[in-house]
Formats: sequence, structure tokens, C-alpha cells
Amino acid sequence: MLLTILGCGASSRPFDTIFVVTIDTLRADHLGCYGYPRPVSPFIDSMAARGVRFERVVSSSSHTGPAHASLFTSHHPASHRVLVNGVDLQDGIPTMAGLLAAADFETAAFLSVDFLRSVTHGFDVVDADTRGERGHRRAESTVDAALEWLAGREIPRRAFVWVHLFDVHQTQRRHRVARPGLEARMEEDAKERAAILQPHWTQQHGLTAARLRRLLARINRYDAQLSYVDAELRRLVETADAGGRRNLWIVTSDHGEGLGDHGYPGHGKYLYQAQLEVPLIFYGGDGWPPGAAVDDMVRHVDVLPTVLELAGVAPPSDAGFEGRSLVRLLESPSAAAGVRYAFSQRRPPNRPRLDAGWPPGLVIAAQSERYKYILSTDREDEFYDLEADPRELNNLIGEEIAAKDELLRWMLRKYEAMAANPLAPGGEIEEEYLEELKALGYL
Repeated sequence: MLLTILGCGASSRPFDTIFVVTIDTLRADHLGCYGYPRPVSPFIDSMAARGVRFERVVSSSSHTGPAHASLFTSHHPASHRVLVNGVDLQDGIPTMAGLLAAADFETAAFLSVDFLRSVTHGFDVVDADTRGERGHRRAESTVDAALEWLAGREIPRRAFVWVHLFDVHQTQRRHRVARPGLEARMEEDAKERAAILQPHWTQQHGLTAARLRRLLARINRYDAQLSYVDAELRRLVETADAGGRRNLWIVTSDHGEGLGDHGYPGHGKYLYQAQLEVPLIFYGGDGWPPGAAVDDMVRHVDVLPTVLELAGVAPPSDAGFEGRSLVRLLESPSAAAGVRYAFSQRRPPNRPRLDAGWPPGLVIAAQSERYKYILSTDREDEFYDLEADPRELNNLIGEEIAAKDELLRWMLRKYEAMAANPLAPGGEIEEEYLEELKALGYL
């Protein structure tokens, strides 16, 4: 039975179409609505201004496949066992698409990379044609495919649509910026940044002036790709909303990107905030949810329970979701309804990554509103006061702080429970890590 929810000024009519848009590798702090000074995301910023923006959102992983699997199952990688890209999510695990399909939603996924087919359980249509596109298709092609499907579908049925855009990930390529005059401004800004940052980066990371210029050029390309994606998202939203249906848009990312933080430009190697803090915006063209920002910490695993409640679909009684619905925060953003802790897990490194200098072993992290603990089985643990040190530069692992031990105990209990009782079979890696934690005295 459909819920007549959204009583805070919203229509009791349920949404006709629920869209989840994942912008791959987008860290929250490169959006204007999250404080970024460059005007590279005007449309996303406008969605955030008219909808609800969650200020602090924690991903379950800094790797694409595991993060998306967590988003769509409300379980962490140690439970669903999608630990690396391309690993199939096992049958029998409830997913967002599967649960909505069972409630008579049409379900369709439009992907910019083919390997994400591995987490598309429950979608009636999966469009991931990357032929001729050098491994991924550009946002305009993915948006074209989604709009073509929307134009040809039967109107009476409700729909759930996932659109995945990969361009921001591809910082080795250069797209022209979709904003007049912005590209030249970005180049000038990079020169100014280089002059300011050179002494710090030389001291902290040993970067030469030439390496710093290359890093800033990479940031420029990152922002240019984001500007392009922002324009394509505008085309998707405005075209879909022009059809007169009541649409809900959920915009997020799978994980962030280092962009030089901790001397690292990428994402999968670490679990710092640059890799884990992602945007989360709920937007409806009819004025619900109303414009607001939510300060409470929430997680990717909270999105599935939220979507089900908004759709009026009851979760299976035995689903055991790790997340919880955010509808209360959508209706009353100032309500103290966030979560106490968030858990994240790094992908296991393979031989090429180990050869490239990745730390071996297990790396997991837990954070509260203020503190964060990163456990590594093969290097020193890390503990940060995120309130005083948001860039995680001052490791307090040797300090006597009561919250440190409390956070470590919670994280170990959480991981042990998930690794010992997974949702899917297999998992030799997790069993190996459990034994390693025991040998190190953690368990």
C-alpha cells in the first residue's frame, strides 16, 4: 500500500519517477553548494538551493563497485562482498531496484561504464553500451540513452531510473569547459595557487614546482569535467521534468578523489575524507523537499531505506539494512536525526597496486560527528579530530582520548559481525583479515 507521506507542505501524491544520479569520483567540496569558490556546478548548486543538501555524507568505500553496491543494498562491503570492481552482487540480496520492481516500478539503469552491470540486480533495462567510447561513454551519450528511454515508455507506471556519469573520474582527458570564459579563469587560478602552495607542498610532500603544476593542471581538468557533467545533468533534469510527471532527483557520488591531499591524487588507496565525503542532494521540481541544509552526519547506506519510504514500499522484514531512512530529516532538516557512527572499508590491493606502493592488508575506518579512526593492519593506525583538523594532518593516535577507544571498539565489533556473517558466500579475503586482526590483538 502506498504511503501518503510528505505531509510537510508536499503533495500526498507519490513520486512518478525516482532518479538516482551518481557522478563518479565527485568529492563534495568541489561543488559550489558545498563551499567551492569556482563556479563549475551552477545547476547542481541550484538543485541544492531548491532541495535538501546533506552537508556530511560518508561513503562505504573509496572504490566504485563496492560503493555502488552499498548504495543500492544498504550494506557495507564486508557484508555484500563486492570488494572490487566487476565482482557480481550475489542473487538473493535485496536491492533498491529489485524492491521497487516488486512494487510495480519500471526500473532502468543507464551506465557510463560496463563493469557496473555487476551491481544492476533488479533493473529491467540496463544500458551500458560503451563501444567506441574508449572504455567509458561521455555524459551526453548516457543522458541521450536515458532520455530516449523516458520518451518511449508507458506513462501510467511509476519508474526508478539510475543514471551513472563517469567523466569526472577521467582527469587524464580534457573536455572543454561548458561555461564561457571559465577555462581561462581556471588556468590563471592554477598559476596563483601554485605560487601560494609551493612552499607548503615542497615541505610536506616533497613536490617540485613542476609536479605541483601538473597536479594543479589535473585539478583544472577535474573541474572542467565537472562543469561538462553539470551541463548534461541540467539537460537531463529539465527535459525529464518538462513531461509533467512528479519526479524526485537524488544526486550523489560513489566516492571522492585525493587531488593531492596526503600527497595522493586518486581514491582507492586511502580512506581519508577526500575519498569518503560525497554530496547528497534530494530535489523535486514541485517544491518538495523544500530548500534546506542538513548538518547531521549520514551515510550512503541510508539512501535505500529513504527511497523505500518515499515510494511507500515496505522493506523485507529480514532485510537487516545497515542504514536508516532520512525522511525525517528531509521533512525537518533541523531535527537531530543523524547517525552516531559511519563505517568505511578500502578495497583489497592486488599485486599491481602493491607494487605501486599501496599499503597491504586491511584498512577500515569509523567516524563520529567529531572523530575518525583509521585501522590498518600493516601500518600505524590513525586518529583525527575532524572538528579541529578537517584535512586529517595531525595524527592523534598516541594521545589519551576516550573517544578513540570507544570508536575503535565499535568499529571492530561492526567489522567482525559483518565479516563473520556475510550476506553472500565466499569471502576468503575477509576470513584472512579476521585472522590477521586476531593475530595483531585487535580481536
